[in-house]
Amino acid sequence: MNKLWQRDTKVGAYIVGLVDATGLGLYLAISAIFLNKAVNLTTAQVGLVLGVSGIASMFGALPIAYFSQKYGIRNGLVILFTTRSIAFFLLSLTNSFICAIGIASLVGLLSRGTAPLIESALVMDADNNITVKMLATLRMIRNIGFAAGGIPAGYTVWVNTTAGYRVIIAISSLIFLLAAIICWQFQNKNIHFQKPHSLLKIVLKNYPFIVLTSVYSLAILSAILLGIGIPLWIIHKSHVPSWTVGLIQTLNTFLVVLLQRQVSKNTEQIKVSISRFQLGVTFAAIGSGILFLAGENSSSIINMFFVIIIVIAFTFAELFIIAGAEGMSLSYIPEGQRTVYFAILNLGFAAATVIGPPLATITSTGTAWWWLIWALFFSCLVPVINFLPKPSTL
Repeated sequence: MNKLWQRDTKVGAYIVGLVDATGLGLYLAISAIFLNKAVNLTTAQVGLVLGVSGIASMFGALPIAYFSQKYGIRNGLVILFTTRSIAFFLLSLTNSFICAIGIASLVGLLSRGTAPLIESALVMDADNNITVKMLATLRMIRNIGFAAGGIPAGYTVWVNTTAGYRVIIAISSLIFLLAAIICWQFQNKNIHFQKPHSLLKIVLKNYPFIVLTSVYSLAILSAILLGIGIPLWIIHKSHVPSWTVGLIQTLNTFLVVLLQRQVSKNTEQIKVSISRFQLGVTFAAIGSGILFLAGENSSSIINMFFVIIIVIAFTFAELFIIAGAEGMSLSYIPEGQRTVYFAILNLGFAAATVIGPPLATITSTGTAWWWLIWALFFSCLVPVINFLPKPSTL
């Protein structure tokens, strides 16, 4: 393979990752408000639409990965981003509950297929030690994109007009179309993998990877607690100002960008990745325990201190869990099948986004004892990681 083009393809994958995260960041920042204010849905209807979209996201990743691994990553990315662009444009025009359900389901169906394809285009057939560095850099860049997308979305919420919300969704559509155009510049033959076995065979034959994905799904619930549970706890249970919610995203993004590459260092080594995975779950247990203590405290000054420590603990949990699980996963993936396997691992996070929000809501609006239960849950999960089945010989 021409080295210059290989380098350019990697740069292109980083750019696409940034563009995709920016478009998605725009949408995620206002999705619920858009449905409520622009489409005039009730709170219950908004919850149903987003819930259906989340469930739909569970079913798209594997077929998209299978198609792309069989016919070429470039073709998969171009078709996927073009379809997403159309879906988001239709969403910007939505004016009824039925249309919102249908189009949001299509948006969800396509959403989980994107990251595995970008990751595959980036790492291609790179060695594991190079792969972990590239994936860490990609995660760092995508976090910057999410934060960048949230800025204009925040302004739109402040202005609070129906037209403004629709324009933001339409801009997301244009951003995804731009991503499709960038991906079209990739050479399909250079990012084309061997024909995979059937998806059923992959799942049944490599059960250690499925077990890893399941444990990862449970561990990454900590990220849902950080994104949903802690903001709700701040608003409903703590004695700190509501503007502190903004501190979570800012501090989280800063730490991820600063530490992502360092945390992922040497995670291609199975012992290191296991250790990082366990450390991440330990941080989740510590953060949950602190939340239990904070929930019983009435001092606003002490709670403000707790909020900072909690966000740091849960951000470290996110960093180490993802780095550890992703590093471990490379040892379980057969040669030439990264696309499908990345999609399966991504489904672990998707499952957490489906079951996590209701659990986070119950926890944050209930008694402080719920946080103690989470602390015990994560504590019990730490030793489980040590006994995960070893990679199969495939």
